[in-house]
Amino acid sequence: MDQTNLNNTVYFFVLICAILITACKGSDPGKMSQINVLEITVSYTEPYCGGAPPTDEIIAKSKIEKSLASETLFISKSDPTDENILKFETDSDGIIKAELKEGHYFVFFPNKVNVKHANSISKACEKWALSPDGVLDVTTNKNTYKISLRKSCNPCESPNR
Repeated sequence: MDQTNLNNTVYFFVLICAILITACKGSDPGKMSQINVLEITVSYTEPYCGGAPPTDEIIAKSKIEKSLASETLFISKSDPTDENILKFETDSDGIIKAELKEGHYFVFFPNKVNVKHANSISKACEKWALSPDGVLDVTTNKNTYKISLRKSCNPCESPNR
């Protein structure tokens, strides 16, 4: 290899390296990853589901928001029959630490995930089971969320169960 070919090869190699360095310099590693580590504080309200008309005290109690401490929740991009549904446990303060991609999620209590979706259940039961108890919208550059869930009366069971 003569000196001219060697110089051209070195020049070409330096040029390729400069292009690659310049191209990589503009990429932000934080933006390359779509998974966000989140801290989600979860609270809930619970309606009166008894058969008798509730007292004013019972109605007032059902509107009080409580921390969802040490409970299981399921989070899905669609419904509780989703094969990719994710299971989380809240800690003693009602907080979930989760890694989720940016997007719109539905939150379900466990009693909706285990409902058999078949012709044998009533339409009211099926509608209840497929309705989320809350939603979570995960966005870029935000890591703390507060969601308030609403427990609902289960039409698949008899009252006061």
